[in-house]
Amino acid sequence: MISNVVINNMPTIGSDVPSINRLPTRQQAVIRGKIADIVIETFIDPADIDYINARFMALNHQYRPFFWPALQAIEKCLKASLIFCGVPVRGKNFGHKLISMANTLRPHDKVLEELKLAPAEQHSELERLNLWGTHDPMEFIASIEEYGDPSNRYNLFGSKYQASYLPKLDQIVWALRSKYIGNKALCGTGMNQMLDYAAYEQNFCFAPPNYKHDSFYGKFSLGATVPSIEAALKGLYGHRAIFEEWLKTNITITQEEINEIRDRK
Repeated sequence: MISNVVINNMPTIGSDVPSINRLPTRQQAVIRGKIADIVIETFIDPADIDYINARFMALNHQYRPFFWPALQAIEKCLKASLIFCGVPVRGKNFGHKLISMANTLRPHDKVLEELKLAPAEQHSELERLNLWGTHDPMEFIASIEEYGDPSNRYNLFGSKYQASYLPKLDQIVWALRSKYIGNKALCGTGMNQMLDYAAYEQNFCFAPPNYKHDSFYGKFSLGATVPSIEAALKGLYGHRAIFEEWLKTNITITQEEINEIRDRK
């Protein structure tokens, strides 16, 4: 049961159910509050756990495994945002398509459109060293969607991790989450020191004001991997057709995925 959480945008949540709108105003508010509890427990709390897992991976320089929980965190926050705006996610065939969800949210909420991914003062060194990259949330989300693709759990596509990805993830999750549930603490924090470290270290969106951060240095670096599958399909080992035949015979991989891997630049 959720308590002491101020839910913003309450008039729209549940507006897709006409029977709610016919109730007296006070009863509408009670029901919308209970729906908000369900949304938080179903989407936001699991997103928090995925988000902390992504931060743990990044802080420990495990870059390819970072992308899957990062995608899951953003996906669940986007779905929660849509539902809070009165937009059902059922039947939309979103899958894990973050850009599709973000574009669906756009007419109802400008939170991503108005967000500029700029480094906090403590991370300004990244921009000075030309390591920050784009300020556009949609470009960052597109990268998370690309490398967090479910097939990439098997390292079909490799990954390209940029030094700014961790603070950018912090800003995206904060913007989507706080818009509707304010500064509710991340699920699971406050009980375990190691979990709190993963959640808060170098996190200037969510960390409590009295949190003592370690050194900035050593936390942010680049990481890229090129999988052997890609090298084989590009003909770097010779006999490209043989490798393609072997993949289709032995691994769950579609021709579309093979084409995508082969044609990657």
